[in-house]
Amino acid sequence: MKPSSTSPAYFLPIVFYLIIAAIGDVSRARGISRIAEDTSLGMESLSKSLSQEGNPSFTTVMKVMASLGFGLSPRLVSEVQPTPPAGA
Repeated sequence: MKPSSTSPAYFLPIVFYLIIAAIGDVSRARGISRIAEDTSLGMESLSKSLSQEGNPSFTTVMKVMASLGFGLSPRLVSEVQPTPPAGA
């Protein structure tokens, strides 16, 4: 069953794509060779993974994020505060 366009699940693939695109942009700005060295990943495979056609593994994403100084921290949904609509 496909999620409704009003469901947050509907947007997850789009959000994931945008996050990967941003990680790729920052990686290229910092230098793919440096990121490849930091992560012990091959430069060519890393470039391919972070390209528009790429499909990086979760492990690759986490290694690159760590190399860039970022991380992911899971939180309970009850701890997440919704952002009020603009103008509210």
